[in-house]
Amino acid sequence: MRKSEAHGYRAASNAADERLRLDYEDYLRNQRGLSEKTVYDCWRFADRFLQFRFKGKARDLSRIVPADIARFMQHLISRGKPFRDK
Repeated sequence: MRKSEAHGYRAASNAADERLRLDYEDYLRNQRGLSEKTVYDCWRFADRFLQFRFKGKARDLSRIVPADIARFMQHLISRGKPFRDK
């Protein structure tokens, strides 16, 4: 892949990620009535899962299966120390 193609993919990926984040935050605020702090915390957790699941590859949400979530939760538990987003 040429360098320009990689940057084009990254830009498209970032735009898709931003749309996903905005839609998810909108859902949490308007449908669930959550506070801004909770919305932020929920997105951080979801983003960490997506990073864990796709490891820098294209994020195809249709490929997520329940076992991916179980592996992510096992990964968090096996770390020993609690996650802090500060």
